[in-house]
Amino acid sequence: MSMSSCLWCPAICLALAATTHAAPVRQGALHEMWEGVPGDNVSGLTGSAKYGQPADQVRVLTRLQIDSLGDNYGVRCTALVAPPTTGEYVLYICCDDGGELWLSTDESPANLRLIARVDGYVEPGEWSVQASQKSAAIALQAGKRYFLQALHKQGGGGNHLAVAWQGPGLERTVLEGKCLVVPPMAPEMEAKIEAARRADARRKALTRKAETYWRVGKTLPMEFSAEFPAGGTADEATDTGINVLIDQAHQTQFAVIWGLNGIIRSQGFRTCTSVATLNAVLTPGQPSRIRLPLAGMEPFAWWPTPAWNVVVTSQQDLNAQVYTEKERAALKAFVEGGGGLLVFVGRPGTAEKADDWSLNAMLADYDAKVTAESDEANGRSFAALQLGPDWQATLAGKTGKAVRAQRVFGKGRVAICESPVAFNPDDKADSAEVKAAKLKGLKDLLVWLAAGKAPVGGEGRMASAGGAGIYPELELNVGGIVVYYADNQPPATLKCIRENIPLAAQKVLEWLPTKQFEEPYA
Repeated sequence: MSMSSCLWCPAICLALAATTHAAPVRQGALHEMWEGVPGDNVSGLTGSAKYGQPADQVRVLTRLQIDSLGDNYGVRCTALVAPPTTGEYVLYICCDDGGELWLSTDESPANLRLIARVDGYVEPGEWSVQASQKSAAIALQAGKRYFLQALHKQGGGGNHLAVAWQGPGLERTVLEGKCLVVPPMAPEMEAKIEAARRADARRKALTRKAETYWRVGKTLPMEFSAEFPAGGTADEATDTGINVLIDQAHQTQFAVIWGLNGIIRSQGFRTCTSVATLNAVLTPGQPSRIRLPLAGMEPFAWWPTPAWNVVVTSQQDLNAQVYTEKERAALKAFVEGGGGLLVFVGRPGTAEKADDWSLNAMLADYDAKVTAESDEANGRSFAALQLGPDWQATLAGKTGKAVRAQRVFGKGRVAICESPVAFNPDDKADSAEVKAAKLKGLKDLLVWLAAGKAPVGGEGRMASAGGAGIYPELELNVGGIVVYYADNQPPATLKCIRENIPLAAQKVLEWLPTKQFEEPYA
């Protein structure tokens, strides 16, 4: 594979000046980071339009190892490597997510060749999990310098990068110290390096402060989410500017958190899942509890709730958490003010169950109901809808009953649909045309729902650490145990949390005095 064909492009000329031996020697490696680049493969970085622009952050690393930088970014580390002894060396790369390691036959980046890579991810310190992490033996000469480049792509979750080598009289060790020389660079890079240095020092101090909160089970103040932004910025190439809240407080489903969520995001929308009550997350700027990717801890922190264009809620289990009066009022005000609401429904089974269903109480606010009757459409049976005169059926069954519908409500819009399967491409059963039609249908519907007000726009950072984005708004901290819970829990669950757990914790400590853990169990 030719380096010149895909990875070495004019973009690096923005960062590196012409190589000259007269330039002052600076120890370390140049670390360039592009934010807001989705995906977990290196191709997501090298194929991004941003890669042709100056990096968002630039650092000089004293050793070729770094972690805890967040989500949705891409990195290029470059250095001139000076082997201490002539002989054969083996180089390694360890990273989460994907990475590639390139080495030149001399100081010129034009001669770079791929020598090792990570597909997917490996854990920190795992140097031999994948055979491709390790290069073949490479003859290097003391007194000569070789251009080295590491490319790293981070999607979500844990993140780290390290490059090591092993050679004559040298056990495997991370590259550092005098063996690394920063390639000559343009003067304007120095300002970015200094800004990153100050930011890193400030973050180090905040990390120490965060540990004091974390160890006693306290949610970090909002200043931490400002310093350690949740998620990466939106992809400019596909971004719609539309913020979508995916409510999971009324039935948490992995098919939605890991399935529908990703499908919506892939269509250019900014998504955030939430297991907090709706009234707690529909006021922009109001604190929401999230997890921050901070120094491997992922502590809980308060985060200013974004403005939303669309709320997606779903419920198939009639016994799941209710839509409380506070939630219904907040949701209705959101829609009347121009927001969009997409409701995925199940089948109540009987008329009595339909009448008692909390989701139907919420839908009544928009003059709609899911009935116990059914109709067949697209080869499947769905619950029939009972709709007021302002509704428009967008899909009817064989007997003419509406099974999918939408309406304008105030300044906003509402749509009711059967399960998310309607928009979820099936890799086994669906043809390419059907898959494309499902994705287009979902995008068209969300754009229609969002038409009541302008897209939120901005960077589009969304919390996503730990699976969920926004966690429950209430908490109990007792006896080394922290419980986060939403206000829409059943009365029995609320009693267990608020009365039984504190009593049990007290009794256990009375019966068996126990040394508390350094950090609580959440």
